[in-house]
Amino acid sequence: MIFALVAIALLVCLCAGLVYGIVTAQNELEKVKARIPHLEDELEQAKENIIIAQTKAAAYAKLITGTEDVDPDRVKHDMMRDTVRDHIGKMYEGLLGRKLPLRSDYTALDQVIRDLTDAALIVSQSFSLWERTLDERAQEAARERENLLKEKKAHRSRVDELNKKISDLQRRLREQMHRYEEEVKRLNESIQQLRARLEEERKKAKLETSELRSMISILRSRLRYVIAKKPKDYRWADPDGQVLKADMRSGLCWVDLGKRDRILPGMIFEIFRQGKGGQRVFKGRIEIRRVMEDISECSILEVKDPKEDPIVKGDYLLSPLYDKRRGKMRVVFVGDFKNPFYTRYQLTKKLRELNIIVERKVTPYTDYVILGANPENVEDYKKAEEWVIPFIREMDIIRFLRR
Repeated sequence: MIFALVAIALLVCLCAGLVYGIVTAQNELEKVKARIPHLEDELEQAKENIIIAQTKAAAYAKLITGTEDVDPDRVKHDMMRDTVRDHIGKMYEGLLGRKLPLRSDYTALDQVIRDLTDAALIVSQSFSLWERTLDERAQEAARERENLLKEKKAHRSRVDELNKKISDLQRRLREQMHRYEEEVKRLNESIQQLRARLEEERKKAKLETSELRSMISILRSRLRYVIAKKPKDYRWADPDGQVLKADMRSGLCWVDLGKRDRILPGMIFEIFRQGKGGQRVFKGRIEIRRVMEDISECSILEVKDPKEDPIVKGDYLLSPLYDKRRGKMRVVFVGDFKNPFYTRYQLTKKLRELNIIVERKVTPYTDYVILGANPENVEDYKKAEEWVIPFIREMDIIRFLRR
């Protein structure tokens, strides 16, 4: 391609030079053509003068020698017929010899024309060579273009196939991304729900943990209390006090419990003594009538054997409704109360008169559960069993209440 461009550039330069030379030669030729008519007129006039002069000279020569008669017109005709070309040539050459600058111009112009012709021939040969080269290059380019077109077609087919695959992959990717987004959205919603549930469970667990810790603390306190306090069981419970003096004739006795022990009038105690083998022998019941600072005066309500086993000094007092180591006692009624002596309301009132707290629900701090009829189906009964709270039957508690 570069060779072709250089050749074209050279050709353009040569053509430009050729055009310039032709234009210059045409200008000089026009000048010569403009002078030719004048020169032809002069030539014709010179020819006429020469013929006339030669005719006259020949006639005069023959006339002088006397050889023959000379017809000047015939001599003129013969000379003009035979020698006109020679004379014209000689006169033209003489004229050209006389006009040296014009001959020089024609010679230079002929040389320029020959040079331009040679240059044109070279240019024509170069053009032929260039045309063959360009044809070969054009054929090669056509073959390359055809190959490139085939490759382009194959490439386009491959590109179309790849674009189709890419479109399919993009579609599948969009579908997959859509499914993933839906799945992520669903999972995020599930996570949010799980977090909310987890937070609720944490709050519940925290609350339950707090309740359990509180319950554990209460149970530990209750356990310590239960361990420290023996249930009110007639077989092995510690006595609450002792009889200081007894008078069976007057039906009075005095015990070592007073105001400082939170004794109230109307409290009833069982009286027992230690028998053989550590067994307790219950002898009767007494009721607090008058409370002093350190002692209390009591009425003897019942004696099982007044003659053989009366109430005497040293006997022990015991009541499930009293514990001098603690303050107010807490009890709960469980079951149905249908005894012939007291209604549930009356029992509650009696117990409150004895400074005992009657609660509605069993707690770890409940001291006793008073059982009525059919207590097994009540929830408080199960709690009392679980928390090891002592039970007292309805008729047993009535024995410790004043009628």
